[in-house]
Amino acid sequence: MARCNRLGIEGGAYSWNRRTSESVRVAGGSWIHPLGCLNVTLVSCRPGLPWTKSCRTLRALTATAAAGPDSLTAAYRSYVNAAIDDFEAAKAPARLAACVMEPLLQGAGGMLVVEPGFQRALAEVCRTRQLPLILDEVFSGLYRTGALTAAARLGITPDVACLGKLLTGGAAPMAVTLATREVFEAFAGPSKLFALLHGHSYTAYPVGCAAAVASLELLSNAETNPNLCAPGRCPKNPTCTTPCGRLLPIWDEQHAVSVLSYHPLVSRIAAVGTVLAVELATTASATASSAQSSGGGYGSVSAVQVVRRLRDVYGIYARPLGPVVYLMVPPTARRETASWLADCLARALDECTAPAVADSTLTEADGVVV
Repeated sequence: MARCNRLGIEGGAYSWNRRTSESVRVAGGSWIHPLGCLNVTLVSCRPGLPWTKSCRTLRALTATAAAGPDSLTAAYRSYVNAAIDDFEAAKAPARLAACVMEPLLQGAGGMLVVEPGFQRALAEVCRTRQLPLILDEVFSGLYRTGALTAAARLGITPDVACLGKLLTGGAAPMAVTLATREVFEAFAGPSKLFALLHGHSYTAYPVGCAAAVASLELLSNAETNPNLCAPGRCPKNPTCTTPCGRLLPIWDEQHAVSVLSYHPLVSRIAAVGTVLAVELATTASATASSAQSSGGGYGSVSAVQVVRRLRDVYGIYARPLGPVVYLMVPPTARRETASWLADCLARALDECTAPAVADSTLTEADGVVV
């Protein structure tokens, strides 16, 4: 098995972790890491029986991955089926009611790129078992990951999907829950006793609906979205007459992958759609600082020094996710703007002598208190 720490997804998604050596080559010359962060939650029918299985334990799949993508997909299916069978056998007569997952990119979890092959296999198993698939696309949807939905990038169709955020860009409260016709009609009937009587104060809020319509028109129109694939724009096929509907790469690979990934303070980088994230390497000072706060992870403050530098020197406001610094641009952002942001992040990293600061120097303005 060749050593390579890059994860490639068509259309500009990369992940880099110098500390990991388990990688596998797949069709098309891209590279995937088969044992990355693949956390999913299967929800039990009976209250009080949630079940979360972390696929970081799939070390046995490494040897299978070397045989090729078909063998890896089969191994994923086998693993998911066995995990479901084991759970239902142990919890009988309870059965799993649904599978809920955040597709392709886990946002608040640390901007973690999920192995797409695993999620596709998981969706196939759900379909075979008639297990409803629910996707949380509040963060990943609406071109955040480079396509209208992350499900479209994965090539899967959920039974229920939730979208928000870019729907109005925060200008007005608005979110949507989408469902297949089969799910929708399960709540249709001659009286409201059949209906799903759940809503909130901003349901069908007129201002939010108007903002959402305007946002969708702006993002999905090639005339107003310069990054949307259109005839004459596709770098892979300049003569293309049937656009794929995805975004063209926004982050320059030279900056997002090559320059930043080799920085001594960076242990992992992900550039997916409109998101650029770097995870800072753990050092003695970072470990000590994290231990004082919340023991590392999401509670780590190791990224605050870089975030502060971006704000004070370059006027860029970024939010840390533990040891992760991330930048997001609108789907309509100019690539020159994205390159400038990546350059500023690289400079801020250069200007920081260590990826951590003492807790005593942190303030609410540094983004520690949200």
